[in-house]
Amino acid sequence: MAELALKIGGTATYEDGDIVDAFNRRRIRHVHAQHICHVKHGRSELSEVYRAKTRQFLFQRVSKLEVVRTNLLTLAGEILSDKPNASGEYIDVPLFIARRLKHPRHGIFGPPGVERWYGGTTTATHAILDDVWAEIEGRTQYQESEPRFQQYPLSVERPAERIVLELDGRTKRRLKKLKRSKPFVVKYFGSDRQYHEAPEGTEVLAIRGGEEAREHLRVNIERDVSGEELKSLLEMQQHDLGDGRTVDKRKRAYDWREGMSSTDRARVEDKTAWVDGRELVTIELSKVIERPAPELTEVG
Repeated sequence: MAELALKIGGTATYEDGDIVDAFNRRRIRHVHAQHICHVKHGRSELSEVYRAKTRQFLFQRVSKLEVVRTNLLTLAGEILSDKPNASGEYIDVPLFIARRLKHPRHGIFGPPGVERWYGGTTTATHAILDDVWAEIEGRTQYQESEPRFQQYPLSVERPAERIVLELDGRTKRRLKKLKRSKPFVVKYFGSDRQYHEAPEGTEVLAIRGGEEAREHLRVNIERDVSGEELKSLLEMQQHDLGDGRTVDKRKRAYDWREGMSSTDRARVEDKTAWVDGRELVTIELSKVIERPAPELTEVG
């Protein structure tokens, strides 16, 4: 499943229905894991485990002025100090640590003299998040299967200028000659395909089987919206304002009113109270609108 945030009403830079944000399942899993593992909750060990699994580098202090920077993917390490290396990189270790420790959420681990911290890019694939959530479930009372972790966390503190709707990422597909004795569902994580025994109540649209349990199943398949699809949904295009001035506007939109009752539409359009659109309707990716490219006036 994924979710789309859509603009309610128009402004100078937005049109009604513009897709202003998008959250796929990977992003939803990641943001909840980030919140649970944040150092502000006092779970120092869990916070470090999260960083060790998602960050590019581990920095370990080995002397007063030196740290070893280890690439956590390749495990290649190099020493950094206050003297520039061949790439011009350097670090004032005492000053860096002192500045970080002034903040209550500093992310510095270990006792004085042998501190360690994490940096570089953050990578959170589904496989990495599987490991992170296994750690969360093993160290806390949280379970990823809880309903609150299935949706993106949204702020309800200000009048809503946007509505978030759930995108139906399921497709229906026939799977042939699969030797399975029980109905099953297939989940796609990027290019990885996993088979899971169908839970109680799963909709299996057709089953044909013989003595060898060679079943032809048509089942609901849950496919995560890819990062590239998210980028596509959030593309911008230039609009002419005249006198050579332009403004970037959203390229894609969705009619959020479709399938919604007149009462619910009025509640959303009122904007004085937060309305969680995910409880009202489910939208389809195939119905996303691509706005026509505007003609830009040449000035000259």
